[in-house]
Amino acid sequence: VGLKQNYSHSVNGSLMKWQKLDSVLYYSNNILTSGYKLNFNNNANERLFLLGIDKINQTVSGVENFYTMTYHMKEKAPEYISSKIDHFGYYDGTTWYSPDAGNYTNYTLLEQNIYPSREPNVDSCYLGMMTALKFPTGGRAEFYYELHDYSGVLSDNKQSIISESGVMSGLRIKEVKYFDPTDALPKSSKRYFYKK
Repeated sequence: VGLKQNYSHSVNGSLMKWQKLDSVLYYSNNILTSGYKLNFNNNANERLFLLGIDKINQTVSGVENFYTMTYHMKEKAPEYISSKIDHFGYYDGTTWYSPDAGNYTNYTLLEQNIYPSREPNVDSCYLGMMTALKFPTGGRAEFYYELHDYSGVLSDNKQSIISESGVMSGLRIKEVKYFDPTDALPKSSKRYFYKK
């Protein structure tokens, strides 16, 4: 039994190059027995998204739709290397504060403007997140997310934890709902809790 992976790459206008896995093929005695083809949006002007996985039977033309992915407003996902980021480098859709020439030593001005300009943006962080996965059986899973949160911060002198709460960067799975092919209501769901 042999395994072959096929890669391809593309270059967009900014000369950034990405590589992706196009397929995984299984061979027995140099004869293709099965495999999986990964389908991407392949648009050099958009972020790369995996749209589906096809199962390959005997020949590359013998393909059956296997998994299909859906994303939240993927066309609005940020460009690569965006400067519109929050404190932890996640996209927030906001150009962060940059002081005028000569104001780099005005620390009060910097603190008043930079910190708020780097706060997480709830609306922007969902862009491009997977919202649904359709299974080969026709059923699907829907994904719901929430921002991370915190309940304490380190003191300025780094000697104690101060009780303070809020939201912070990055998303985590909040709930997954599972649907049968013809049902409008979920058959089951799984809720995730991240607190004591």
